[in-house]
Amino acid sequence: MPVETAPESPPWPVPALAEPQVTPGGPPIETRLDGGPLAGRDPATLYLDGLAPSGRRSQRAALERIARWASGGALGWREFPWHRVRYQHAARIQGWLRDAYPAPATANTYRAALRGVLRQCWLLGQLPAEEWQRIQTIGRVRGTRLPRGRNLEDEELARLFAHLVAEGTVVAARDAAAIAVMVSSGGVRLDELTGLTLDGYDPGDRAFRLVGKGNRERKVWLSEQAAEALADWLRRRGSAPGYVFLPVARDRTTILHGRRLAQSTLREMCARRARQVGIPHFSPHDLRRTSISRAIELSDLSTARDLAGHVHTDTTAGYDRRGEESRRAAARRLRVPYAGRPAG
Repeated sequence: MPVETAPESPPWPVPALAEPQVTPGGPPIETRLDGGPLAGRDPATLYLDGLAPSGRRSQRAALERIARWASGGALGWREFPWHRVRYQHAARIQGWLRDAYPAPATANTYRAALRGVLRQCWLLGQLPAEEWQRIQTIGRVRGTRLPRGRNLEDEELARLFAHLVAEGTVVAARDAAAIAVMVSSGGVRLDELTGLTLDGYDPGDRAFRLVGKGNRERKVWLSEQAAEALADWLRRRGSAPGYVFLPVARDRTTILHGRRLAQSTLREMCARRARQVGIPHFSPHDLRRTSISRAIELSDLSTARDLAGHVHTDTTAGYDRRGEESRRAAARRLRVPYAGRPAG
């Protein structure tokens, strides 16, 4: 992530924020529902609670950075008085994001976090409707960057699988199955992969049923080879209900049932396996990019969108990492019924 530039001054004077204030969300609601206390009217928490678990961490970090900059380092996202933000403040934050984060996608992710909280402030009656309308006129940060990440070639995947099969350990069987599922499924997300359960898998159809981002249920299918890699792992894992991919104890043989495999373990696995076989570094998200790129090439953008669990095809297109040779070959397959004039 680009290094933040030091701002000249925050939009709020730090001394003003140090003055005694009413809690940003107002007094807690004392009403009880079904015997449990209702949450206080905290717009930031309401915004984060409305996100998918996979997005909460990044947007919480975004709010923290915005709050720290805007308060001169005095307040974090929980303490920051979001309800006091007005159009001029939001415009200055937008300018800071544009300067501090040269990548437009990063700046716009932070902008989305700010807008999400301010929308909650408006819905809670803490932000005047006129101010919310003015803030909404602040557009996105413009610009594009070359796509990050990479596509894994067939030769690289073949080397990975050959190494894992030769290793023959429990961990290697699990890692091979995880890589195969991510590449073959049309692009399951990392949190979706770790959340796959045995009762959601149909071996006959070679398909998983899962609930992904946005609480959208979908079905993902595996190739014959990927199903074979998964079957090799499941024979070691056993038929106990629960998550498909499980952690393994330090002895590298004992499978820890009842626990969900950490996403950090899979990230570290990708880096370690790349070093072992001598290929460039890749991440779990690169495996998703590889899968989506192949789905686009073998079908069409709309089908690839559905397989990837996207809402918009523009998002799917952003995952396309096919090389120039692939695009050149596709262009050459476009037939034009042209016939030149006969010679003479």
